[in-house]
Amino acid sequence: MTSLQEKQLVSIYDYTSTKLISDKTGHDMSHINRIVRYAKDIQKKEEGSEFTILSAAILHDVLDDKLVDNPEEAERELIDFLYAIKVSSIDITHILECISKISFSGQLGKCDTLSLEAKIVQDADRLDAIGAIGIARTFYYGGGAGHIMYDDDILPREDMTKKECRIN
Repeated sequence: MTSLQEKQLVSIYDYTSTKLISDKTGHDMSHINRIVRYAKDIQKKEEGSEFTILSAAILHDVLDDKLVDNPEEAERELIDFLYAIKVSSIDITHILECISKISFSGQLGKCDTLSLEAKIVQDADRLDAIGAIGIARTFYYGGGAGHIMYDDDILPREDMTKKECRIN
């Protein structure tokens, strides 16, 4: 990774910190830091573009429709920011592709082929979704969104679209 890319990563981290500073959904900087740590560990074994992987790991929630009112506007703002810090258009495209394809809801009903970098960030994000932290984040998010914890009358849903995934 170049020294310019290292500086860009610092700026990307600061950008994300600003966006997630008041998060109350479990998508805070502690979550981002864990994803980055997991992604670094996986990248060491699998290779891939370190800059793309770390950028996508840091930014993966800043466009999430659970967290932003207008994802399209947030994406335009992110693109402008990345150009302002001199990230190449090729890297921007790859970072955005990773971000758009790694979420669980982003994969519903799709069989997209993921790049190695997207697979690594997706695996890192999913690692954070399992175990005690993952369970805690689920209840934290659900409570904050006003969801009930459990209802015997609500059966598991299968083959959901992204829109159906967001229905309480």
